[in-house]
Amino acid sequence: MEPSQSQQIQLTQSIQQVLENNKLEDLKTFLKRRHFLNRCNSGMVYLFHIIQSVGILASSYSASSGDTRYLWAGIGLNMFASIIQIYEKINNDQMKKIYLDIQSIQKGTYLDESPFVELEASKSPNQSNQISQTNQPNQPNQPNQPNQPNQSNQTQELNV
Repeated sequence: MEPSQSQQIQLTQSIQQVLENNKLEDLKTFLKRRHFLNRCNSGMVYLFHIIQSVGILASSYSASSGDTRYLWAGIGLNMFASIIQIYEKINNDQMKKIYLDIQSIQKGTYLDESPFVELEASKSPNQSNQISQTNQPNQPNQPNQPNQPNQSNQTQELNV
């Protein structure tokens, strides 16, 4: 038994509403995460420069006084500053990826495959089950990779 034309239109509208709500929630998540990463990076930049300056000062003092304790303290501080800088660069890369997802939402080309959405979903078990079920392919025992032809067919069916 085939659904009537009005039921089909109502179903299509319901599906479209769910997808739009999902995009809106993802956009809110991306904006919050990007804001958090911006704040962290601001602190990391200042912390990096302060620790690096103290490390250089300690190394310079060690060279002038001949005390090796300060040399190793300076080297250790510079290593710690380098680790902070590495995390800052990782955060910058994440912010760039999040920005691309935000742009794709604005353009209407967004596909819900971002690892940042999955990170948020893993925090709450109820949401992660729902999201993982919608992102899983229909075939078990296959890796979770996007199936481009099927997704485009689904998109075409929704737009009809």
